[in-house]
Amino acid sequence: MLDPLYPLKFCPLYEQQPWAGNLLAEFLSNTPEQPSPPPGTAAAWAILDEAERSTPVANGPLQGMTLSEAVRRYAAALVGYRHSQGQPFPVCLRLVDVGAPQPLLVHPTNPFSDDALTFLPNTKFWYSVNSRPGAWVIAGIRSGVTRLEVLARLHSPEMDRVLEVFPAAPGDAFLIPRGRIHSLGTGALLWELQERPAVPLRIAAFRPEDQVSRREAQAGLSVVQFQDRQLSRISHEAGKGLQTRRVPLVHHCPQFIVDELRLFDHLFDRTTGESCHLLALIRGTVEIHTGAGVETLQQGAVACIPARLGDYRMYTLTDTATILRVIPQKMR
Repeated sequence: MLDPLYPLKFCPLYEQQPWAGNLLAEFLSNTPEQPSPPPGTAAAWAILDEAERSTPVANGPLQGMTLSEAVRRYAAALVGYRHSQGQPFPVCLRLVDVGAPQPLLVHPTNPFSDDALTFLPNTKFWYSVNSRPGAWVIAGIRSGVTRLEVLARLHSPEMDRVLEVFPAAPGDAFLIPRGRIHSLGTGALLWELQERPAVPLRIAAFRPEDQVSRREAQAGLSVVQFQDRQLSRISHEAGKGLQTRRVPLVHHCPQFIVDELRLFDHLFDRTTGESCHLLALIRGTVEIHTGAGVETLQQGAVACIPARLGDYRMYTLTDTATILRVIPQKMR
């Protein structure tokens, strides 16, 4: 048993890709816990627990231990009493910096096998942190568009007439359930929450170097939920209130609950043993006060409040601070 329980912070794992943008380095604080990413970094994994890679703890008695090992040793206390021993952490979280348009993607609603590959279900949530002019998000099929219209325009310049295309406006959020077509355009910087780090199926591409074969596209289209026409976009609430408040973003998703916390002074919260809380700092600097002491969280960092920790308070050290609070719901 880990005693006392305390908020765990993590060292990010950087992922290099040829499509990386140039917004991530501007966003991350250049501190020992949040060093500037190396050139070509397309993603900074803040929470990741898989066999090959796992984010290391950055603070406290568990410093240097990977998230995988911490979950293995302290599953109930850290993740929640419903978490099954031997299973990985129930969600993963990363910052994605898009420097080139991504292919049209989809995750299946159930495990799907194609040749030797198995594609697993995956629900995503995007929160736009920053963007360049013209950056966009594709999330779903337009209302009133038929399946035949989608198939007819999928590989044409008129593709945007059948898909839901939104500007990647900072503060806007998007829920991407299983089976929903999605993509990101050049110049978007987002927090991406997933139920697992699953490889998606590709349906179509915007760049010649991302060419998608007919077989791959057909496999992707076979798992698209064409009857799903719910709106993905969660518009930014642009109220001018100067009081600390909690703004609900996702509250009816089986995988996770997401709230935006807007701090002008402080906010009290607690875990009850059922699930941990993840706090991803969008902007500002905050202190997290618990019975074990005080931890400082800077822009771009993430803290995990253990399920059995109980009461904690967040105080902003800047004029304002914005936090994404994630509560995993479906334990693997």
